[in-house]
Amino acid sequence: MSKDTLKASVSWQKDMEYLCKDSVGHEILFGASKAFGGTGEYPIPLEGLLATAGACIAVNTQIILRQRGKDYTYFNVEVQGTRKDEYPRIFEKIHAKIKIKGNLEKDEVKEIIQEVITKFCPITVILGLTAELTWDYTMD
Repeated sequence: MSKDTLKASVSWQKDMEYLCKDSVGHEILFGASKAFGGTGEYPIPLEGLLATAGACIAVNTQIILRQRGKDYTYFNVEVQGTRKDEYPRIFEKIHAKIKIKGNLEKDEVKEIIQEVITKFCPITVILGLTAELTWDYTMD
C-alpha cells in the first residue's frame, strides 16, 4: 500500500489571523479568540479540529453507506469538547451528537457510526487516544 502525503500551509495574514491552504488551494481562515487578542471573526484552531472531526464522521459514514447501496438524506453532527485546565489544555472529553435521516435501518447505522468513529475516521481515532470520546445518534 502506498502512503498518502497530505500537505497544508499556514500563512500569517495580519494581527492574529492565519490563512490555511491545502495542497489543492482550498482556504480556511483561523484566528485567536478575543481573550488572546483575536477579533473573534474566525474559528480558533481547536474548534476547527472539532469541525474537522464532524466532517470526517459525515464523509466516512456516507462512503460506507454508499458502498452498501444506501445513502442518507440528512446528516448533522455537533461535536463538543471539554478541555483540561492544565497545559497543554488538550481535550479531556469529546462528544459527537449525530442526527441522520434516510431509508436506513437503526442497527446498521449504529454499527457503521461505531466503525467510522473507532476505525475509519483518522481524526476521531487520534482524538480518542487522548480524550474520552463518546457519541450518540438519532434517526428522525
